[in-house]
Amino acid sequence: MEAIETVYLEADVASVTFDSISGYEHLQLRFSEKADGPNGAVYMQFNDDTGSNYSYKQMFGTAAAAQALYGSVSATKIALIGTTNASASTIYGGGIVDIWDYANSNKNTSVHCSYGSRMDTAAPFVVSGNGVWDSTAAVTKIKFYEFNGWQRGCSFTLFGIKSS
Repeated sequence: MEAIETVYLEADVASVTFDSISGYEHLQLRFSEKADGPNGAVYMQFNDDTGSNYSYKQMFGTAAAAQALYGSVSATKIALIGTTNASASTIYGGGIVDIWDYANSNKNTSVHCSYGSRMDTAAPFVVSGNGVWDSTAAVTKIKFYEFNGWQRGCSFTLFGIKSS
């Protein structure tokens, strides 16, 4: 596994895009983030495709109990996770997104995300999310974005995993 690119936000932004991703079998994004508004969510799209070509599921839980299972088919993006609330100024969340066989043109691209944080002063929470892009096109561009945008201080590192 090798680092491809790291983005550290020096200012608030709406999205982060990676487009230098060739030469690997799988990709992994590790990130620390903080939403720029309440009730946020992290989304992703491939190759600027905004059509209804995505499906996803999320399972959300707190220290007290599992809360809910969310999902959608024929969506315009993959919703990976809910995020920390901007009103909690010191709380960042962290996650890992695996993108398997992104260049394989014989199958759809699938992803998995694990994330953890706190929402305001509430108990810690975890989210596990999965998604699929209903296209066999090789992924050449990945856009990550937050419903409300991201605040300064967030960081994103994309890793490439070569076949053995």
